[in-house]
Amino acid sequence: MLAPRHQASPSATAAEGVTHIVGGGLAGLSAAVHLTKAGHRVAVYERSTQTGGRCRSYHDQALDCLIDNGNHLMMTGNRDVRFLVDLVGAQDRFIIGAQADYPFIDCATGQRWTIAINDGNWPGWLFDQTRRVPGTSLWDYRGLIGILMGDKRKPLLAHLDASAPLYHKFWEPLILAVMNIEAGRADTGLMRQVMHETVLKGGEYSRPMIAREGLGPDLVQPLVDWLEGHGVCVQYRQNIKRLAISHGRVMAIELGGDEGIALGDQDHIILATPPTMAAKLLPSVTTPEEGEPILNLHFKVAGLTVPDDWPVPMLGLVNSLAQWVFVRDGLASVTVSAARDLPSQNHDDLATGIWSEIRQPLGCASMPMPEYRLIQERRATFTQTPDNVIKRPASDIGLDNLRLAGDWTDTGLPATIEGAVRSGRLAAHSLMSAMV
Repeated sequence: MLAPRHQASPSATAAEGVTHIVGGGLAGLSAAVHLTKAGHRVAVYERSTQTGGRCRSYHDQALDCLIDNGNHLMMTGNRDVRFLVDLVGAQDRFIIGAQADYPFIDCATGQRWTIAINDGNWPGWLFDQTRRVPGTSLWDYRGLIGILMGDKRKPLLAHLDASAPLYHKFWEPLILAVMNIEAGRADTGLMRQVMHETVLKGGEYSRPMIAREGLGPDLVQPLVDWLEGHGVCVQYRQNIKRLAISHGRVMAIELGGDEGIALGDQDHIILATPPTMAAKLLPSVTTPEEGEPILNLHFKVAGLTVPDDWPVPMLGLVNSLAQWVFVRDGLASVTVSAARDLPSQNHDDLATGIWSEIRQPLGCASMPMPEYRLIQERRATFTQTPDNVIKRPASDIGLDNLRLAGDWTDTGLPATIEGAVRSGRLAAHSLMSAMV
């Protein structure tokens, strides 16, 4: 039960405060886990009926199977995600590549290759023509130097040759997957940090990591179960209307009707909402513009299994509307990043065109288009341009008992799962430091 407005929460005493986390997405859940692990009392409030935010799974009645609202690839260098997965004992719920191998196919020519990043700090894969994009030389990868050493607030395309084959066969699908906008607009600094934490550290940190059944059962639910096992329950259908702020502190969280949560001297709040909601609750805070969509198509294919020649259950697509296809038993899921300007708004036309591109590499060349579900996340990420990246606020915005969390805050990373999870850790640790 929530406390009446402006009265002390019944879960707290004068001597022992509570951290109220508004938002049950990955950022909020991450913050809750870190605070709970450190012995702090936590309450989580979620506006909807489901945790996970933009990383959620549900049973689709038409396809009669579990699908994610969007496909997400993680890497073994995502240290914040790995920490949570290990903490809640969900290691066996993820497929992790034995090596850092990324298979690709050119949908126009049928050419196939695998980028194979070697272990260790020395980038030997760049010197081995069997490990890099076919037909490219070491010199073709010089754009990496510009990304790592050039002006980080320039668009990525300022450091790359868009006319080179390497751009279309490596950089373009990578940038779209990570940044969700084209290279001519994407911020260099965010991609630089991703490269530092994964590829530049070698294959041990670059192996693909994919949810075995779905992000809901494999990542989100284990976090919720762990929190419940430690006495933290998510309260659903909690719509935060206003934050009462006075003397540099949040004094109360105001809800609908006549309810609210009064914050005592020892209470704190982490606001882990999308930027539009944060801007409404904190009008003085500058937030980045959001609205970059991602489209996902899930095809139900009877008898479909991961092809034997795929090192991992995913395939990069070149000369295709989509960039990646992920395969589980009986399901092929396709991702179209930067989906603002699609060639058609007709779902059947989009599905037909994409199915014609992926059916051959799936081993379904003669199969007509199967049943599908199209999902478009209209605000999948904030717009990760240089001008917009500098609008990202820090977790600490100057209110004594409030911190921000979310992949749109200044984590140094793009708006990815790792970025969301890291933001929760940063917010939790910032609050804990202030409590000392």
